[in-house]
Amino acid sequence: MMQRLQKILAEAGHGSRRACEELIAQGRVSVNGIRVSDLGTRADASCNTITLDGERVRLEKKVYCVLNKPRGYLCTNSDERGRRTIFDLLRRVPQRLYTVGRLDLDAEGLLVLTNDGDFTHRVAHPRGGIGKTYQVCIERTLSPKAREILERGVFLDGKKTLPASVLKRERSGRGEMITIRIREGRKRQIKRMFLAVGCPAKRLRRIAIGELKLGALPLGRYRILGREDVDKIFERGRSAGPYSRKKRMRGGAQ
Repeated sequence: MMQRLQKILAEAGHGSRRACEELIAQGRVSVNGIRVSDLGTRADASCNTITLDGERVRLEKKVYCVLNKPRGYLCTNSDERGRRTIFDLLRRVPQRLYTVGRLDLDAEGLLVLTNDGDFTHRVAHPRGGIGKTYQVCIERTLSPKAREILERGVFLDGKKTLPASVLKRERSGRGEMITIRIREGRKRQIKRMFLAVGCPAKRLRRIAIGELKLGALPLGRYRILGREDVDKIFERGRSAGPYSRKKRMRGGAQ
């Protein structure tokens, strides 16, 4: 089946579709021995020889994994300073995986990894309407005004965040633990939102993406997701999309 080259690369686990477009634009991809840079190029992975940096691109079985990330681990494949990365915790997974969004070094909790580029794009992009739920510990009480600002949107770098939902508030020492859901994934967004309302986050933990919850998964451990787990991510999405149960029965998570 003829498909855009960036889609084939994404399905082969070489990153998001946008990242694969960059690989093509850089001239690193060839089809049947001919280097291509046109983003409109189409190919058939079943009969064309597609290479990236001289190595043949092969479609992999789609794998979806959830990790309970501890603090002190980087969301990157390697670090030039020799710091620990989340892939130190995933050594038994044979496929090359990529994170669906990231968590900061000092953040912890639910992290989804996959080799499915289309899935990554849909979950991470705000238009997908996929909520990400966090527990945020602050050292003071969240005022009604601060809550209103968080829920209506905070200006970060001149652009207002999408409305958030404060779901729960609990006492935590002298402060509170706030459970909040957002539908974006800007860099350090949660920390910056709370800092903007005068409530710096002293601890941050992601507990859900869509309706996929972290649950009782031990810190530092991972599990491979099945079809029903993956479907949970999209249960509250704006549309059923390509990962609805009906369509995924034709070849989604295994």
